[in-house]
Amino acid sequence: MLQEKEWKLKFNLLLLEILNIKVIPLILAVSITLGCETPNHHSENLEETNLIATKSKIVEEIEKFKDVKFGLGEKFLIEGIDYLSTMNYNRAIYSLSKSIFYNPIPSETKYLLAKAYFNSGKIKNAIDLLEEIKDSELSTFVLPKLSSIYSRLSLSFNYKLPLSYFSLTNIYGILSNRKVFSLPSSIRFFPEKGIAINSFSDGKFLTFDNQFSLSHYTLGKKIVDIAYDDDKKVFWLLGFSELYEYSEGWFNLNVLNINTKKIFKFSGTNFRKISILDEWLYILDTLSKKILVISKEDGRVLFSFPEASLHNPKDLEVYSGKIFVSDSNEIKVFSKYGEHLYSLTFRDMINGFCTFGDSFVVASDNGIFLLSREGNTSSIVEGHKFDDVAIGYENKIYALSTEENRIEVLGNEYLHTYNLDVDIKGVFSQHFPMIGVLVGVRNIQQDFIDNLRSYNFEVLESGASIVMPECEQTYSFLKRKSLYIVIEKSKEVFENIDIITSFLRELLEQLRPSDHINLSIVDENFVTFGKTNVSVLTPLEFIEKKFTAPSERYKILDGISTAVTELLYSVRRNAVLVISSGNLESDSSLTDIYTLLDYAYNNFIPIYVISLSTNNELKTLALSTGGKYYDKSVLLSPTIFLRDYEKVRVFRYLVVFKSLHETLYPDGKLVDLEVRVRYGNLFGKDRTKYVFPKVKKASEGGGAPAGGH
Repeated sequence: MLQEKEWKLKFNLLLLEILNIKVIPLILAVSITLGCETPNHHSENLEETNLIATKSKIVEEIEKFKDVKFGLGEKFLIEGIDYLSTMNYNRAIYSLSKSIFYNPIPSETKYLLAKAYFNSGKIKNAIDLLEEIKDSELSTFVLPKLSSIYSRLSLSFNYKLPLSYFSLTNIYGILSNRKVFSLPSSIRFFPEKGIAINSFSDGKFLTFDNQFSLSHYTLGKKIVDIAYDDDKKVFWLLGFSELYEYSEGWFNLNVLNINTKKIFKFSGTNFRKISILDEWLYILDTLSKKILVISKEDGRVLFSFPEASLHNPKDLEVYSGKIFVSDSNEIKVFSKYGEHLYSLTFRDMINGFCTFGDSFVVASDNGIFLLSREGNTSSIVEGHKFDDVAIGYENKIYALSTEENRIEVLGNEYLHTYNLDVDIKGVFSQHFPMIGVLVGVRNIQQDFIDNLRSYNFEVLESGASIVMPECEQTYSFLKRKSLYIVIEKSKEVFENIDIITSFLRELLEQLRPSDHINLSIVDENFVTFGKTNVSVLTPLEFIEKKFTAPSERYKILDGISTAVTELLYSVRRNAVLVISSGNLESDSSLTDIYTLLDYAYNNFIPIYVISLSTNNELKTLALSTGGKYYDKSVLLSPTIFLRDYEKVRVFRYLVVFKSLHETLYPDGKLVDLEVRVRYGNLFGKDRTKYVFPKVKKASEGGGAPAGGH
């Protein structure tokens, strides 16, 4: 095969020759038309014959070069698929990019390259490619993948959301010339009931579902806010100093107060917002500027927080066991017991907000904005005042304007794809014809879908359905674990090396011998202790030998990146433990921390960080990948880390099937692979290719050996 540079040069020369051939007949034709003299017929025929022969020869050469170009495209495609199957994403990006360079037409190659970009943390590159092919024949695969990316990353990394924007004035009440609600002050979303709005001035509230089917409820008292109790199947309605347990029953007009089950009255309060967590009600009181925690059973105030009063609190949400409160231009986060965890600052006064994963949708006097976990903002709608906001079905954003008595509905065109995010991570063959596929399955909020069974999966190989593939969750069958420890060789770490060594000794003693351990000491040129079964003495001897003096400069982020990359190839329960000074100013790494975050998150590798000083970037890295962030006190108690490490959930399934191609023996053939997943009324799918393992025929003395990846 011609080398790449050589064939490019020859191809250009041939094009020049063809241009010359095309010019000569053109000159002859013009001469005849103008009546000019032409050469005699004999020489003309001879020259024409020579021209045709030369042209024919050159066309043949070009066809050969076309074949060479196509061949190079196929070569790099096969190479890229092989790297993608083994989760070597950086090499896959190189090879698939080369394949597109030589053969830019196939959408499938671009789809595979987009997946390699996404899994390696290059999110913008992935989005650009997927946007390019979203209207291709692969649209049913591309749009859910875009939906998955936008639903998580657009909120976190300041990508502009493509939004459709329309207004609902009193829902559909305008059609019958009557008002459905009057002066609403809050809007909420409850999965069982839909969007709920209080009609403040007439003591009513209403709910509507995705088709805007309305249900009306009457309390007869001013309603400030609404909460729905999933356990007791009742509403909790908030007045300025009253609390009502309200059962919708069959008679919603509530003329005789028959729907109100409990009434609790409080003195000296001015309630504004209510949320529920377990057996407690959390109520925002704007008079004391605190959160009151009240028993659902008897209405007793159990305790209040925070100790120092809030400044200007306006909204309250409960999500994932935490309490979120807006206070002036901040969102403050507390534990269920009132311990302050952290705060995020917004650019304007916050009127209302709702949670979306780790991020927030914020209503303000200047519009609706997205506030990410890093404190970055991006606008959805600007120039209008909004008082409250909720995210409902299909992730539509419902923004409430009290003054104008209307609701704006903002719908992300990708977020409407409320399906599963299915991602094929790796394909391998250990005992052919058994093929194994690692598959990740998340919902649109990027939460892991657990307890899937074989009947939830369908595998298609080159379009033919596999009969009932076997399936197991990796965290249930992978008893062995692989832990990669990265230690920063800095002055601060060196000063604590004795306590760190003691921590590691106890850690290694409690891991099983069948587990794998890697260890890297990171400075300007970090050194690695190779993967091995767990033992106590050898890694500690390695630390004692290599950690002789601190370094002024180090590359801790490069070290973490190496650890994540190394663990990609291990079909185990993988995790990274980082011990750092927390001072990234001396870090000379080229690795971007947010690319590293995405790389680890997309490949289900939690990162645990022990930092000797507070560092918010490392904290974000740990929490966003499913790991934990610790201060140096954890070094005195390794069991705290071990408890978290043992609980880690690996977001993958192993799907095993018997190849339909086992009798065909197509050595090195590219095989199409599609995995479909059904869970309730949700559906998701992903596709890839894999290189069929080389198999010897029985007549050649071979059986069905272990194959390819």
